[in-house]
Amino acid sequence: MGLRIVRELLKDREIRKFYIVAMVIGILMSWMIAVWMIPDEDNHFELIEKAIKNPMFMDNIEESLGMDRGRVEWDETQAVDWKQFTSALVKKPDYTVKEMLPGGFSLSVLKYLPCVAGMELGILLHLPTLWVVQLGEFFSLMLYVFICAQALKVCPFKKGIMAIFMLAPMMMQGAGSISHDAIVVPLVFWVISYVFYLRYEKETIELRDMVKLLVTWLVITYVKVPYTFILLLGLMLPLRKFHVCIGRWEINEGFIKKIRWPFFITMLVVGGMGIYLFRSNVWIQVIYGVVVEFPRTLYLLAKTAQNFTGHLIVSSVGNFGWLNAPVVPVFGILFYVVLGAIAVVGTDGSAKKMTKWDRSVVWITFLTLTLMILFSMINHTITTILFGSESSEFQYNIREALYQISFIGGLQGRYFMPFLALFFMQFGSLEKLDQKTTKIVITVFGLITYVYVGYVLLNRFWIA
Repeated sequence: MGLRIVRELLKDREIRKFYIVAMVIGILMSWMIAVWMIPDEDNHFELIEKAIKNPMFMDNIEESLGMDRGRVEWDETQAVDWKQFTSALVKKPDYTVKEMLPGGFSLSVLKYLPCVAGMELGILLHLPTLWVVQLGEFFSLMLYVFICAQALKVCPFKKGIMAIFMLAPMMMQGAGSISHDAIVVPLVFWVISYVFYLRYEKETIELRDMVKLLVTWLVITYVKVPYTFILLLGLMLPLRKFHVCIGRWEINEGFIKKIRWPFFITMLVVGGMGIYLFRSNVWIQVIYGVVVEFPRTLYLLAKTAQNFTGHLIVSSVGNFGWLNAPVVPVFGILFYVVLGAIAVVGTDGSAKKMTKWDRSVVWITFLTLTLMILFSMINHTITTILFGSESSEFQYNIREALYQISFIGGLQGRYFMPFLALFFMQFGSLEKLDQKTTKIVITVFGLITYVYVGYVLLNRFWIA
């Protein structure tokens, strides 16, 4: 069935081009960025160990790989040792297949399903360990590209803008890595595209549409809580389109209008009880703190913007490895200037038909997601600065702690990229360029971007 879906998907010529380009870029980046150089990759390996209940998984991978990671990871003047690399390509693993098999599974394996499937296949085939890791990254990439292609196919307008974000260097770094980005990022793209599709193209909203959105939202929330408010986009969906049949019951405009206020009040009561019962939860504590100490929150946001705007721009376009292979700031700025120009003057499907309500929903969703990312890093900053580690179990008073930090640290621009497309998609296009010229501009823009990115990666990891 999976192959049939892919075949149907690839019948579309433009989607087929996207598929090929994305796979080629992803594979090249997966190899050009040295093993262990993706931010937090070792932490993800540790989480995989727990998910598959095999406490020796990462140690066996690292020991069997036969490559010195420290010399490249902590010294920007060092490149990959070619002798070690070529040896690792053919080196037989030191572990046995039995030592690497899962001892069981926890629910968190869902976050790393493609990585685990790819690596376990390589282990069963007794491939060299370097190829085991690369196979895990390849499976992640395949899932990322498949979901993005599905999203691009249903996206009713601004397909070029969506494609640029999907193929953005930092997104492709995560797509072909041992992390959960290959799952959560494309699902956010898919929700954006699917909601716009339901709003502007599909005549009726049926049960399967709601199930798809709900299941996807649950996965997104489970993998990365800050993105949970992407569901706010659902406020754009017109009530007249709802024809959700559940047995003999039909949820339609009339039914929704009858129950909306009782439902809203019930949700407020349930939400209030939930907040009270789980008031010690880190998320609830942080949100409580930033709301109650609103002036201090504004101060922290202003200081963060003042000190880290340049870093956020660069790290959203390209700051590879352990944040030590950045593009130059000028290129980061040009990336967004060109992207904005394409959104405004290109013929890429107009967003002019968006109503004021739709634009309001898009802005509210965008700003809420932005704030959630910022707030999610407040706990990181507090625990790191005050207690030395994010994994610290020390309890603290959030209202007091907000006055003990002077900015929100640990932010990376890539955290905002999955939903930043919303900012560009909602602008009505002036359509000064014809469709063919727009495609040429997007293609040239992509080529220039990746020629430069290729230079940055080769210079950092292979030439130094």
